Amino acid sequence: MKKFILAILALILCSGGKILAQNKTEVISYITGKIENRNSTDSVILMLNGPFTMYGGASEANASKIFTEKPDQNGVFKFKIRTENSPFHFTLFQSNKRLPSGNLISSGDVKNYLIEPGDSINVKFEGAKQTYSGRGAKLFEAQLKIAEVDPDDKQLMSSVHNYFNIDTKKWLNQKDSLLNAQLQVLNSCKTDMSPMAYGIIRADIIGKNRTFIYRRISFAGPFFVSGEPLKKEIQDLCIELQNRPAYLDKEDRSALTPEYILYLYNKIRTEVKYQRIINQIDPFIDENYFDAINSEYTGLVRDKLLTYWLTSIAAFNHLDEKYLSNALSVMVSPTFVQMVNNLKETFSSGQPVSDFDFQNAKGQRVRLSDFQGKVVVIDLWFTGCGPCLNVARGLRQVEKQFANRKDVKFVSISRDQNKSMWLNSIDQSQRSKPTSYFISNDTEYLYTSGTGANNSFIKRYVPQESYPCLLLIDKKGRIFTSTPSQPISVEGMEKLTLEINQAVSHQ
Repeated sequence: MKKFILAILALILCSGGKILAQNKTEVISYITGKIENRNSTDSVILMLNGPFTMYGGASEANASKIFTEKPDQNGVFKFKIRTENSPFHFTLFQSNKRLPSGNLISSGDVKNYLIEPGDSINVKFEGAKQTYSGRGAKLFEAQLKIAEVDPDDKQLMSSVHNYFNIDTKKWLNQKDSLLNAQLQVLNSCKTDMSPMAYGIIRADIIGKNRTFIYRRISFAGPFFVSGEPLKKEIQDLCIELQNRPAYLDKEDRSALTPEYILYLYNKIRTEVKYQRIINQIDPFIDENYFDAINSEYTGLVRDKLLTYWLTSIAAFNHLDEKYLSNALSVMVSPTFVQMVNNLKETFSSGQPVSDFDFQNAKGQRVRLSDFQGKVVVIDLWFTGCGPCLNVARGLRQVEKQFANRKDVKFVSISRDQNKSMWLNSIDQSQRSKPTSYFISNDTEYLYTSGTGANNSFIKRYVPQESYPCLLLIDKKGRIFTSTPSQPISVEGMEKLTLEINQAVSHQ
């Protein structure tokens, strides 16, 4: 039993969390390589993936560590990584070029690969082609073969013949076939990796495939718009999925991988909403999944699921303080307890808000402390975010209610890394366009000086990089509420106006 527990703890570590405190053994792994015909100005970025992942893959915001290396004149690079004695996931970007939104441009990179501790892998990039050598090469070749079953996830993301809308059974069969094909490739390579690596990669494959299925359901009918009718085909799909046995035993340590945890969370979330729908309850009445998680899972899997749930809903301004207390009442893992306590210390009412130091449109430095004695409404967003546009339009109406007030300040903080793009998005002359994020002339517009999603304030208050995000700060610089109403409807505008007035009256 003791060996089993230690193995589970080791797996958590491989998922990016610094959890194996009792195992102090450090192992050095090397990731080296060569990029043919590279751009001489580019650097290579290595990201050690964190304990959680998001739909679409690992992100910088969730990374446990990020390393940057400038290749030599021949395109050769080398990373020396010290980790605990456990496998870990990483992502390697050939270039440090970014999209206007600030995200790294991914092209022919090594995405979410598992490496065994102590391996010394060499990756050679020739255009879109990758070849591997060194200790651990067979493990990498196996992961490449699995990825080549569905390059860029095109089969997973597509709906051949629009089957999802006309024949969900055929649609599910397509996704099942793809899953089985990737698992067959993995099985053919089973002797090329350790049993632990095999279990982790298998869980990753299952998690990624099944996450997509539940995510697709989340955009269907009443799962997406309350009050929409539930089509029989979607209901049959939900029943079929519910009746299937679990892919992994609840005590299987592989269930702790980030991809599999993401799948379990989406499964739980969908099943809770489905029960509400068939019982004629608003599926969006709240984001409370505590009972569903706590009744179904125990131990580390439960703790990691609870932590992911709370982190996810915090990103969408849905974190209720009772959710935090409920989770903490049953959690036992010190690391996950600490993560939830960090959320509590960040988002609970009365907690002091970290000061920031940003630039406004005139290039002047602005700090949160500059607004001491005022209630501050903070709107966090980025250019290209559709829901952020809806919030900006609603804030125009809300801010009018506080025109000429000296005790309320609206602050717009953009994650954009491209300053010109940010300035264009808040240009008053463009406010009539549907792509304008301009609120009013009295709004304080702030820019993170190119730090974007990696800015410490952004990372702290926008977990999971989920936008839009609103914060309501009291006159003493403390959280009044981290779940203010989103002004995307008349009701939402009225509620937010009321909340701001309550913050003004708050002592």
